[in-house]
Amino acid sequence: MRARLVGAIRPSRFEWIIVSRFGRDGDHLSIAWTTLPARPGEAPIQLTPQQTALAVRRQGASARAAATFQLIRSLPEGLTVAGDFVPAEGYVRLYGGGERLRLRSEGRCLKPGIRSDWHVSATRASWMGEFVESASPPEK
Repeated sequence: MRARLVGAIRPSRFEWIIVSRFGRDGDHLSIAWTTLPARPGEAPIQLTPQQTALAVRRQGASARAAATFQLIRSLPEGLTVAGDFVPAEGYVRLYGGGERLRLRSEGRCLKPGIRSDWHVSATRASWMGEFVESASPPEK
């Protein structure tokens, strides 16, 4: 995703982020910062996560409404992320779908020195490394 990042320390900038939604019902979401400037056009193939925050879907959230996730302070047992894990508090919200997918997030890193607080507004961009999992067939 092409993200506009507004931080407390650095000036506003555009950066490529990698957003992954996973889990049985899409209840987990990761945001990985790549540190690569997001120029117009397709995302470069060599995107690599440098720092990754993880969020879980808020309980009671409607499957039809914008998906809202709560950033978490520690990784669940048995789960790893690419890059340095960013323990955080805040939220992530997904809007729309497909080519019109958008993301908004506000977060605060709980471990000094990893990253500053952030406000992210992002839109989906074509990426050759993208993987979209198809829906599972219904159980019989």
